[in-house]
Amino acid sequence: MKGDRLAMDDTSILANSKVVAVGGGHGLAVMLKALKGRVGQLSAVVTVADDGGSSGRIRRDLGLVPPGDLRMCLSALADPDSALFSSFTYRFSGGDLAGHSLGNLMLAALTDLLGGLGPASLHMGMILRASGSVFPTAEEPLGLVAETDKGRLSGQVAINASSGIRRVWVEPIEPKVSKEAVQAILEADLIVLGPGSLFTSVLAACVVPTIRDAINSTSARRVYVANLRQQKAETAHLDQASQVAKVLEVVDRIDGLLFDPSHNEVGDLSRVLTSDVRVQAGSLSGDGGFTHDASLLADALETFVKNNN
Repeated sequence: MKGDRLAMDDTSILANSKVVAVGGGHGLAVMLKALKGRVGQLSAVVTVADDGGSSGRIRRDLGLVPPGDLRMCLSALADPDSALFSSFTYRFSGGDLAGHSLGNLMLAALTDLLGGLGPASLHMGMILRASGSVFPTAEEPLGLVAETDKGRLSGQVAINASSGIRRVWVEPIEPKVSKEAVQAILEADLIVLGPGSLFTSVLAACVVPTIRDAINSTSARRVYVANLRQQKAETAHLDQASQVAKVLEVVDRIDGLLFDPSHNEVGDLSRVLTSDVRVQAGSLSGDGGFTHDASLLADALETFVKNNN
């Protein structure tokens, strides 16, 4: 079993492991910062369903795959001393480019030149001397669609601002996928889902059919890292147990749940988790429960792996 290759190292218990983090947004970027330098081979598989901000404009104006979530992940993995790091994270504040991140524009240009966001991300990663690889879930723009209590809703921004979400899926239903993303998942020792917005980041990546099938067919251990608190709209009135249940509607098994109970309604986890799933509760935030702390996340993951060797 691939998970059996996770072994103790002088520096990190994950130092000889292949780890894939799945999701999007700021949560996935923090997870990558947590794993950076502690993992033998680190990859991110990132949603491309964003339709807001700079990414949304690139998507609408150029017809390209929105690069924003990949840019955040590349920034998290980049060497701060690399030549383009400060430029890559620069955001314009005036004129026609106001609101655009230079990193997004660079990825858009490379996508056009190299024929896809996947090759563009890998090339940008080399320039930034990134400590890992960042792959899109698909090589074409995806529309995120939700079934809600009030009917069908389309678009990542709209769904993020909605409540009463029952499930999400992507359109087109069978998109052109990143083969490298699938290969990374199938070869992984550990797959980390989240943290991040449940429907518009974590599940937006997992519901891409080929990505979902790869996750469900791999023997790698799977850990779901929960958000710190319910979001104002997207997960309003969903306690932690209910959110885990939504994950398990897409991913057929998780082996571990990491969460911070300080700022979240936990609910009855026993109704959704079998007895062999390790539930690990503890402090994962250093700022009162608003954002995950990279060091605390890294320690929690290493504890999970150590206790499940």
